[in-house]
Amino acid sequence: MNLSTQNNILYTVNFEVCPESGQIKLGDKVIRLGPVNMRVLLVLLENHGQVVSRAKLFEQVWKNQVVSDDTLTRCISDLRGLLGQYTEQIKLIETIPKRGYRWIAEVSGQQTTDQLSSNQQTIQKSVAKTESIQTPLSTTENDIATRPKLKKQWKFLGMWLMGGIVLLLLLSTSTLWIVNQMLDSGTVRVALLPMQTENKQQKNIASNFEDLLKEQLLATDNIRFLSSRTIDGNRQNLYPYLSRKFAAQWIIEGRIRSNQERLKITLNLVDARTALVSQSFTRNYASDEMTLNNVVALFIKELELSLNRD
Repeated sequence: MNLSTQNNILYTVNFEVCPESGQIKLGDKVIRLGPVNMRVLLVLLENHGQVVSRAKLFEQVWKNQVVSDDTLTRCISDLRGLLGQYTEQIKLIETIPKRGYRWIAEVSGQQTTDQLSSNQQTIQKSVAKTESIQTPLSTTENDIATRPKLKKQWKFLGMWLMGGIVLLLLLSTSTLWIVNQMLDSGTVRVALLPMQTENKQQKNIASNFEDLLKEQLLATDNIRFLSSRTIDGNRQNLYPYLSRKFAAQWIIEGRIRSNQERLKITLNLVDARTALVSQSFTRNYASDEMTLNNVVALFIKELELSLNRD
């Protein structure tokens, strides 16, 4: 019997399906279906108890039309939502993974009270049997429809994360390589702190002294100093910061103060890692006895001896 004929009134569970009017009656209640959803329902009813493939549904409902898989998925979901609320949670449309769908209730062209009771018992047995073999991992149609999209999103996210990790590793490796090259080359990295003074005249002498000190440090074979910008801002814990951030090995701090008619110039060589003074050099300076350049040259000689020895 061709149950999908538009003139037939079909009975399944406690529903009266009227294809011609697009209605499903349940006592005094009327459920209205759109033409497409009704055609999908009729194909399932005509093949009740049998698996209807997605290809067959496309062929009979959307013949000679091009539609997406999501269209059929939405129709099945709509039917479940509309009919399920009136059947005491009895499953009517079963999903057969990778095969299609099956209407599991009995369907007939007429229905008596005895048949209704018999059909409901049959449905309950069928549902119990289906649930006993169904795994907890069964998915809904919406899950199946959205899974490819989620998989694609996770794939792109994974690619971005992998790219970020690779870039971070490259940067870290490059930085370590540069630092190692500097250290392996024998270059001694020092930071020069501004000299402490007592008055404006000493400050001018200190400025000239620092310029000469930098000039002669650059003239050495293996001693190089950090840019003064690295110590701007009065940072707390300056010594460990310079050691960690810029790989400074030593810090040179100086002071100029009055010593009778002369100036006493002191330089301290400080271990950047521990902030402990390793060497202290002191020279008296009087402008009428020697030039400032000569004083600097003496300090450089003592610094070279100490740094190369360490």
